[in-house]
Amino acid sequence: MMNKNVQVGDKIVLRSLIKKYFPPDLLINLDLISREKSETNTAKIPYILEELDKFGVPYGSKLGSGTNRYGILLDGYVVKIALDAAGKIDNRREFKYVMDVLDDVSKAYETVKTGIVLVCQYITPFSIDDFYDNQEQMRKILKKYDDLYLIGDVGVSTDNYINWGTRMDGSIAMLDYAYIYSTSFKNFMCTCEDEGNLEYDADHNYMICPFCRKKWSFGDIRRRITKDEQEAEIGDVMELGYVLRSPEEEHIVEAGKSVVKMKKPKKKKEPIVKRVVKDEDRTYDENMEYLKEFDEMVKNQGTE
Repeated sequence: MMNKNVQVGDKIVLRSLIKKYFPPDLLINLDLISREKSETNTAKIPYILEELDKFGVPYGSKLGSGTNRYGILLDGYVVKIALDAAGKIDNRREFKYVMDVLDDVSKAYETVKTGIVLVCQYITPFSIDDFYDNQEQMRKILKKYDDLYLIGDVGVSTDNYINWGTRMDGSIAMLDYAYIYSTSFKNFMCTCEDEGNLEYDADHNYMICPFCRKKWSFGDIRRRITKDEQEAEIGDVMELGYVLRSPEEEHIVEAGKSVVKMKKPKKKKEPIVKRVVKDEDRTYDENMEYLKEFDEMVKNQGTE
């Protein structure tokens, strides 16, 4: 989906929050923290904050953590920092599918090849009162995607309401949609002899087999999806948008690449449109070369 005011061939100015505040060494250090197996994800957070402070990242609020990611507020945007391998997949998955569910989610603006960080739109999280006031609207939104996606942890439930929020214009949206899987990539079937295609319940908290009536939680289904299947589905996020190598660049709008509006800080006047992918295409110490993902980036240096 391209902004209606932007046409193929137009010149646009793209700006990267990641390039501005996250130098390659910081991204590498954050990635190393995410790989640490001897620490719990909660225990990793002080190390992440220490790295952000060391590199002078001027974050505001600490937004807290979910299962696999930690959030900070930076220049009015949310930065989701992966705490482990699953968190990196979550960031890449949200970036991949944001254009397909753009009207109903927190917009994902930019990421890196590994998915260690993701820049998103800030949306005010629901209170419990907001949840009770908006249940019907939540059902309507989720119903739109029944035949296209399996989206977990956003069903109408007191367990999930913190994954929803309100935009400045009063509309509601999903804050966390990392557990989104395309039904065109993989059909989700029951393990009974009839192998029925699973269907949502009314509140999108469970999926039910139309034949044996077995009820499946999203966790049950997710455990059936292998890492290799996830990688095959997500693919290379570098192919989804524009690769920036500096905090601000002019690009020509290309067919097949997405542009999402991203508001500029108030002190700057001109508007900005962007959807950016950034890679860590900088030289770094040879002792980091054992990291396969970073080696691959060096090999592909300069590729857009």
